[in-house]
Parts: sequence; structure tokens; C-alpha cells
Amino acid sequence: MNSSCIISNMPTLRHLKKFLASRKQNRPLFLTATMIFFFIIFDGTLMYLAPIAMDRSGIQGGTMGLIIGFSSIAGMAFDVILSRFLVRTTYRTMFFIMLLAASVYPFCLFGANSITMYLIAMAIWGLYYNFYNMGTIDYVEHATTPE
Repeated sequence: MNSSCIISNMPTLRHLKKFLASRKQNRPLFLTATMIFFFIIFDGTLMYLAPIAMDRSGIQGGTMGLIIGFSSIAGMAFDVILSRFLVRTTYRTMFFIMLLAASVYPFCLFGANSITMYLIAMAIWGLYYNFYNMGTIDYVEHATTPE
């Protein structure tokens, strides 16, 4: 059974196919928005599970807050350092680095057995969240025209 047969049997997908075909100039926007949607679900799920993983390791609440807050400090440091090196990057490069960091983060988070490893995991989270924000802003700048 091919995909066109499946799409023709589902009214919602058939409508989506017609909608996307009529707006070819917006196709990159829809694809990027879909990628960001799934990334936000991934990010929200892991941020829900991060305190649970730390709690199961025996880390107390105050220490857990400091560890999670370290992601903001690491993100700020990455902003200062990377702004010197990433002068001519595009949103594609930023999204690629973000996806690489996001794929490493769960392994660091769930494989951590010490506070130091949790700090490293939170630094990676700060890195990929900054690349997500910078990539999104860069994409909006390149994908939209000023009025």
C-alpha cells in the first residue's frame, strides 16, 4: 500500500496535502515549525524527567535546584564564548549542533551518578537550548521579509 493511497483515505491528511501544495513558498516554514514542535515536546519531557532522575540518585531539593540552575549559567557562558567563534553561521548549522547536543543530553542525564555528571548534563542542556533559540531567531530573520 503506497502513501498516496493512505493519504487519500484520510480526510485530514488529504486537506493538509492540498494546503501545503497551494503554499509552496511556505513549505520550509511548515517543516521547520514541525521540527520545532517535536523538539519542544522532547525538551519538555526531559525537563520533566530531569528532577525525577536526580531525586532517584538521592540528590536533595536545594542541590537539585542549583544543578538545574547551572544550565542557565552554562548557557550564558556559551553565549559569550561562542559569539566570538560563530560569526557567520546559519540556522541550519545551529539546528544541527542543537540536535547533536540534544541527542547526547539524555545519555548524560540518565547515565549520571554524581553531581559533577549532572552539572555536565545541565551544561549540555544549556548549550542545546541556546542553539535552539539562536537558530529559531536566525530562521525567522531569513525566512520572513520585512514589511
